[in-house]
Amino acid sequence: MPAADPTNDQRFLAQADQFGAFSPFGSPALMARLKRQALRQSGNIRNRGAVLSQFMGLDPTQARGAALNYDAAATGQQADYLNNAQLQQLQGGQDFGRQLYFNRLGQSDQMQQLKLQQQMQKDAQKAQMIGSLGQLGGAAIGAYRGGPAGASAGKKLAGG
Repeated sequence: MPAADPTNDQRFLAQADQFGAFSPFGSPALMARLKRQALRQSGNIRNRGAVLSQFMGLDPTQARGAALNYDAAATGQQADYLNNAQLQQLQGGQDFGRQLYFNRLGQSDQMQQLKLQQQMQKDAQKAQMIGSLGQLGGAAIGAYRGGPAGASAGKKLAGG
């Protein structure tokens, strides 16, 4: 498996940083969109509260009290929404960084395992070649000396 190109990783990380992936404030474009959505939702809560207070037939003082309650609820929900969005962005950036780091470690581990396997194959091939040479030498000695003494010498050369 080819090793990852560090220059590509660096370029990718620089682009991600440029778009705010690692900023504690998150991506500016995404945060602006989330703020607009939160403002729209809180406005909807306020409008809903105003309509409900009219339907309930509240006098102006009670209606204003209900409106303040809805404003407080809308503001709290807006803050929660934005805080959760920022937290998710930060966690996403952290997870992304961890994933890059562990991918790099995994690639390094795979390369080490591949080198170990190649070394083991070379060692096995050497052992097989030595065994074959021993058998060939044993057969030659056995043919030269003849009989059981030649077979015994051949066995010893072959590693047996």
